Amino acid sequence: MTTIIKSMTKNRAQNKAQNRVQDIAKHGLVLSIFLILLFAFVGSASAQTIEVNPSDDVRSILLNEAQAGDVIYFNPGTYQMTRNWAINDKPVSLIGSGADKVTVLGKTTSINYGDYESASDIRVENISFSNGFSIYGSDYGDSNVVIENCVMSSVSLGNLKNVEVSNNVFISPYAYDVQNSISAERLTFIGNRMDKVGWNMMRVSGNITGNTFANTSSIPTCWIGECNNYLTLKDNVFSNCTLGAILISGDSKNSKNNIITENTFDSNSEGINVGTEGNGIPGAGNKIYLNNFINNTVNINDGSPAGSVQYISNAVKYSYKNESYTSSLGNYYNDYTGADADNNGIGDTPYAIGSGSDTAPLMGKITVDGNDIIIEALPSTSSPIADFTATPTSGDAPLTVNFTDTSTGNVSSYSWDFNNDGIIDSTEQNPVYTYIDAGNYTVNLTVTNAIGINSTVKTDYITVSENSTPSEPPISAFLADVTNGTAPLTVKFTDQSTGNISSYSWDFDNDGIIDSTEQSPSYTYGTAGTYTVNLTVSNADGSDSEVKTGYIKVTVSSPGKPVAAFSASSASGKTPLTVAFTDKSSNMPTKWKWSFGDGASSTIQNPKHKYSKAGKYTVTLTVANAKGSNTITETDYIKVISKPDANFTSSVTSGKAPLNVKFTDTSTGMASGWIWEFGDGSKSFVENPTHKYSKAGTYTVNLTVKNAAGSNKVTKTEYIKVTAKPVSNFTSSVTSGKAPLNVKFTDTSTGTPAAWIWEFGDGSKSFVEHPTHKYSKAGTYTVKLTVKNAVGSNTVTKTDYIKVTAKPVANFTSSVTSGKSPLTVAFTDTSTGSPSKWKWNFGDGASSTLQNPKHKYSKAGNYTVTLTATNAAGSSTTTKTNYMKVTAV
Repeated sequence: MTTIIKSMTKNRAQNKAQNRVQDIAKHGLVLSIFLILLFAFVGSASAQTIEVNPSDDVRSILLNEAQAGDVIYFNPGTYQMTRNWAINDKPVSLIGSGADKVTVLGKTTSINYGDYESASDIRVENISFSNGFSIYGSDYGDSNVVIENCVMSSVSLGNLKNVEVSNNVFISPYAYDVQNSISAERLTFIGNRMDKVGWNMMRVSGNITGNTFANTSSIPTCWIGECNNYLTLKDNVFSNCTLGAILISGDSKNSKNNIITENTFDSNSEGINVGTEGNGIPGAGNKIYLNNFINNTVNINDGSPAGSVQYISNAVKYSYKNESYTSSLGNYYNDYTGADADNNGIGDTPYAIGSGSDTAPLMGKITVDGNDIIIEALPSTSSPIADFTATPTSGDAPLTVNFTDTSTGNVSSYSWDFNNDGIIDSTEQNPVYTYIDAGNYTVNLTVTNAIGINSTVKTDYITVSENSTPSEPPISAFLADVTNGTAPLTVKFTDQSTGNISSYSWDFDNDGIIDSTEQSPSYTYGTAGTYTVNLTVSNADGSDSEVKTGYIKVTVSSPGKPVAAFSASSASGKTPLTVAFTDKSSNMPTKWKWSFGDGASSTIQNPKHKYSKAGKYTVTLTVANAKGSNTITETDYIKVISKPDANFTSSVTSGKAPLNVKFTDTSTGMASGWIWEFGDGSKSFVENPTHKYSKAGTYTVNLTVKNAAGSNKVTKTEYIKVTAKPVSNFTSSVTSGKAPLNVKFTDTSTGTPAAWIWEFGDGSKSFVEHPTHKYSKAGTYTVKLTVKNAVGSNTVTKTDYIKVTAKPVANFTSSVTSGKSPLTVAFTDTSTGSPSKWKWNFGDGASSTLQNPKHKYSKAGNYTVTLTATNAAGSSTTTKTNYMKVTAV
């Protein structure tokens, strides 16, 4: 076990003393002096990281050595518990090297800091717990608790604040379900997977997003119990829950204002139960909308009073069959059988739910991606049946007819032929067509979908007669409700013309410019004067004009000091943004001074201005007349955005683990969304996050920023360097060969070393990270590497690691060189140069390839012995003539 020693402190005593400083005033000078001395004795504690291994007594370390705020780092392995790990009154973090690498077996683990009188941070990461796990919080401060990337079964979380439970797997190891519980304010429960595990939510607020809940059989999967207010369940999947997916219960004061949206409920006994089970009927204000209910026995079982649950959203933009709509939306139920006559993706009849109903049931599954909401068109199972009606079906030419599609089945396309000439005249669902000439017209409608095609033909369906009205031009005439007054004067003009009229052209000041084409318009005269009005009416046979000279007389009013006001055509948009400003000032100003916020200005009444750069711009308008002036300033009125350019800085870029880094977004272009990737698997979506790096390493940080104009990403490779005491290790290109032997050594140490000392075993050293060394002489060499950084040093020694060979020199001895037959002789190889093969010839026709053989001479005689020794560098032979002398008995 490696322990980073911290200063000896009394952490708990210090915290209690600090929380009671206010008692000084009550107890006088003596106690004041006592507390000052106590602080001096206790000192200040600093958190440490304690590494543990499976062979360590982890329980003893947790209970006796670890202090509040410490990080216990679990190296890979299986940790077998013989007694529970009950960590009381000192919040600590438990971090492993990976849930697939660290397993805790046997008993339960609990962290209970209910009496700890200070806010604290607890992280539990990258560990697999086979048995129970619990954290119980403190009433003294807002502690931050993070549980992520773990594998767990039975879990209890109580009296917590600021809790993140993310990317964990909760799975029952038993044949039965596991019921977990959680009580937390400001909960973020995201990206987790549950299998045969249910959750009892009590006094919870926050967000439950992007999780999967599956395969429970004896408990509700998600029980929203008493005091759960303002809890949002979004984008989760509930499947195969045979006792129900979500149960909401409580009383009229509790379990209210919760939102269940964008979830999928698939193959459950109940999708959602509101108040028919559990501990009572919940309060009002719960909302259930934009969910998909598929193949459930009961989709929603609502026992609350009518109107307590809202089943439709506010009005939103959505698309259905490639058409855009705006409406309130309910939920999708695959057993809904209602029709959709207007083909907008919303059923025509409500979906009944207990005492209430979903008044906007959806015709297909709904998907939500940000602001993009799509209702899927269900696949057709049969060809559509074409049919239609029309209004009118007869009349004088020109005859305008409104056609209405009444086809049944899912229709993907329409083809209208209004005169049955084989030419498609419209592909709209409900088109309008004008018949110019008299005659009888046969109409053909063809509808299609993926399954097939169908047509209906209505012969001589439309009858168009010759127009019986005599053909002549219209006669122009008009009146005005007032003909004189002070400026500004608004006049309502009323058309009095006779005859068939197809168009109107009004010229309110007879300047030759058409001011309106309405039949009976209104017009405001802003300045004094006498105005001639001209109305021209037209049809196919001609036109007529009435001109009333000097008809409108406008006199000057006596305005007071003007009051500045204005509007803009657009207050936000992408660069370059052109904005039309409109003066809305009262009391008839005669002068205008605009300041657009980017250094530009104008003196016209209604200017247009182009903003070329992104930014927020304050607009000022000053108006004046003879009575005085007035100014209005709209701060940050115009917001111009461009695609952002991502960039960031950080409080530090290196340091010892655990390392807290404050990241600051310095992107340009007014980003509205941020995605931080810290390089250790963690993410953040706030603008300026703080992240804790718990393990040593070099981390690449990514920041993606986005706004309505687009997104941009910056990557800073190996930006954060977190150090711990290094652990030395190395490899080499070869470990054996002929002299001279060049060896490339590669440092594979962990913990980010900053310095290296290599000792090659032949008296040579190197101080570079990856050296190459030449071994000139044959031999076996022990190699040593020492690595260092700011935290400490570590050495690894590899004994007899490098073996360098040269061509051997053969030689040998023997146990005897003479004797009577039969004579057994033990030969000993004394060759130099590290041979790897041997070949012996004993002189009597026998041989051996052993290094040190034994041989029996059976007959008398003088024998010459030969030894050939070989290695990778070559071979050598020695011959000893008449070496063995064997005599007869």
